[in-house]
Amino acid sequence: MVEVIMIICLAVILFIMIRRFPDTAQVLEENGGQAGKIKQEIDKSEPIEEMPVGSRYSESVKSCLREAKELIDDNKAQQAEDKLIEAIQEDLHCATAYTLLGDIYFQRKRTEEAEESYKAALKSDDSQAAAHFGLALILEEQGRSNEAVKEAQQAVKLDSSNDLWYKKLADFYMDLRMYAKAEMAYRKAEILRPDYAHYKELATAAGEKQLSHKVGR
Repeated sequence: MVEVIMIICLAVILFIMIRRFPDTAQVLEENGGQAGKIKQEIDKSEPIEEMPVGSRYSESVKSCLREAKELIDDNKAQQAEDKLIEAIQEDLHCATAYTLLGDIYFQRKRTEEAEESYKAALKSDDSQAAAHFGLALILEEQGRSNEAVKEAQQAVKLDSSNDLWYKKLADFYMDLRMYAKAEMAYRKAEILRPDYAHYKELATAAGEKQLSHKVGR
C-alpha cells in the first residue's frame, strides 16, 4: 500500500513539473515514458488506511507549510507553490501541502493540476475537508453535479464550521431541485453566521420552492 501512495505522489510531482517546465516531459519520454504510466495509477489505486497527519510532520515540513500559508496570505502564489513542492519532496504523504497546492492551482484556473493535487491529498489523508470541497468545485465546473454534492457533503461532515461550504452545498441542492435539503443547508450557514441576513433569505426561498414543488405534483 505504501508503495502505491508513493507512486501516486510522485506522479503528481511529475505532473506539476511537466506543467511548469515542458521540457521535462521530453526528457522523461526519452527515458522510457514513465510519467504517463505512473500517472495512470492515481485513478486505479486504493486509498491508504494509515498516513501521517499534521502532528506527525517533521519540523522542516511544518516550517514549509507555515511559510507557504504566509505567502498565500500575501498573494505570493508562485513562492507559496515552491514551498509546498519543497514540503512534498521531503514528505510524499503531506496531504496538507497537496491541498494547499490544489487551492493555488484552482484560484489560478489551472484546473487539471488542482484536481490532481486534491486527489493526491485525499489518497494520503481522506479527512482533508478542504480537498473534498475543492474537488467539489472542480466537479461542478465539469458538470458532474451529483459527484460534486457528495464531495461537498463530505467536506461539511469533516468540518462543520464553514458557512460558505454549507452555502455552496445548498446551491448544489438547489440546482438538483433538492429544495428541502437546500433549505436545511442554508439554515446551517445562517446559524454559523447569523449576522448575514442573505442566508435567511436564501433558506426562505428554498422553503417556498419546496412547497410549490409539492403543490405542483
